[in-house]
Amino acid sequence: MDSQPLQPLVNKYIITIICGLPASGKSTISSLISQNFIKKCIYIDIDQIEKQIHEVFIQNGIMGEDSIINQSLLENQDHIFTNLLNNIISQLECHKKLKISQELRKFDPQIWKFSRNLSLKVVETFIKKSKQSTSQFIIVEDVFNLRSMRKNYLHIAQSYQTGFCEVLIKMPIEEILLNDSLREDFKKVGESVILKSQEQFDYEPTHKDHFLLFENSNKTKLEESVQRLALQIQEVGSKIAQQIKELSEEEYQLLLQQHKESIADQLNLKLNETVGHIIKNSNYDIKSNGGGEGLSILKKLFFKIAKFYFQQVQNTLKQNIMESSEELSGLDELLKKYQQKFKAKKNSKEFSEVVQMIDKQLKGIDFQAIRQEQGQQYSELETQTENHKQIDLQKQQFIQQAVQKSSSAFEEFVKEFYKN
Repeated sequence: MDSQPLQPLVNKYIITIICGLPASGKSTISSLISQNFIKKCIYIDIDQIEKQIHEVFIQNGIMGEDSIINQSLLENQDHIFTNLLNNIISQLECHKKLKISQELRKFDPQIWKFSRNLSLKVVETFIKKSKQSTSQFIIVEDVFNLRSMRKNYLHIAQSYQTGFCEVLIKMPIEEILLNDSLREDFKKVGESVILKSQEQFDYEPTHKDHFLLFENSNKTKLEESVQRLALQIQEVGSKIAQQIKELSEEEYQLLLQQHKESIADQLNLKLNETVGHIIKNSNYDIKSNGGGEGLSILKKLFFKIAKFYFQQVQNTLKQNIMESSEELSGLDELLKKYQQKFKAKKNSKEFSEVVQMIDKQLKGIDFQAIRQEQGQQYSELETQTENHKQIDLQKQQFIQQAVQKSSSAFEEFVKEFYKN
């Protein structure tokens, strides 16, 4: 995607999210940027919001010392979250770090979710309540291992036409584990949590024009490198995140229907689900051979080749079901990523061999036969409406079977790939 020219911001705020694995240096880098290199910078550490929620819940009797939430007391407690929001805003407006206890609390998924939602409200409240004469940066720091979490902030930027920048901090895993082991006890995350986060991390940027990668290391001259990063953030963040056109209800429903009828969209969703299943249940070694990032590269390669196969049936289905043919363009980018991740690995396969393995699996699926099988189940009906319904059902059943068989082929390919 070509970079867009710089445009004046409609709203002077610039939202910057800083993400990466635990103990990769996010807090240190965020603090350096906000305190030393970018003026008028609001720094939100979501972990601190999470700890504030813990404390407020205990103070109000919603959570006991056993860290169990009383759900009946939690209901109809909107005023607590309103007070929390106002308190956090008042602290951050003075460019103060959020006040938190260092006491370790048991992880609670409900509080984890509350804190992430509250952070979104904090960012949106800042943008809505104030009109800045000069740009003001909001830095939000968290692991953000899922792309969908980061995309929430991009949507805010698009809605209010602010600037946006996504910074991914990457560090060698052995250095991350060392950093975590040297932390104070209340800050330690633990090796198992870090490795699980690495497996689940989605490294795909939310928007390529607003993305920066920062390669961190214990050997990096951090202050100099972060100063350069701050300049890049200001340049990238100064580009407006274009506002998405507001859709009517009719347009929105049509968009949902098109998504439902896109074989590529449905395959991508199914492959994401399959990747999660493989990470959780596989009996072969993923962790030491590419990890979650490596598996994501294999998924993208499989998806691209599968889309090429789907083009073979394009003329037998409505045009809007299939995406426009890319054939195998962009393969060079996946080749580069594959080599970076797997080249140094023991018994690593050549990229061309991996492509052939995928090709073999997909050639084993007769997509034309699936289509013909669906067509034979129906006869022509009397009314045009009934005919349209029959075609739609036939189309949906074809997509369902094609996606299911492709997903099974992906699992077989992955099993063969990781076989020693």
